[in-house]
Amino acid sequence: MWSIGIYTGASPLRLRPAGGVVNPILTREDVRDVPAGFVADPFMVRRGGVWNLFFEVLNQATDRGEIGLATSSDGFSWTYQQIVIAESFHLSYPYVFEWQGETYMLPETLGAQAVRLYRAETFPARWSCVASLV
Repeated sequence: MWSIGIYTGASPLRLRPAGGVVNPILTREDVRDVPAGFVADPFMVRRGGVWNLFFEVLNQATDRGEIGLATSSDGFSWTYQQIVIAESFHLSYPYVFEWQGETYMLPETLGAQAVRLYRAETFPARWSCVASLV
């Protein structure tokens, strides 16, 4: 089943495991708050000296993807924190960006039949939907 690792390289076609990293850095066994089928689709953001990794967690109880969070101070050792967004539809591929001093996440939300935009209320753990863009 899927897990998350860190690789480096000159191009996406020439990747190798990052030096000093023990892959995978995160597996479904690391998830403690929901019964996870897999972890996938990572997106990293560094803030205040901490790496924040957002990713899909397949919640086996609901058969839906939810957005999870893991953190690292060095980029090598990672600690799972929690599910940060769960909805009544599938979520995956979290994309995080900053705009006008706010932090936003735009995950895949096809199951909602909309493109939903979330804003961090308290980064990195609390998010709320602020708009349906399409």
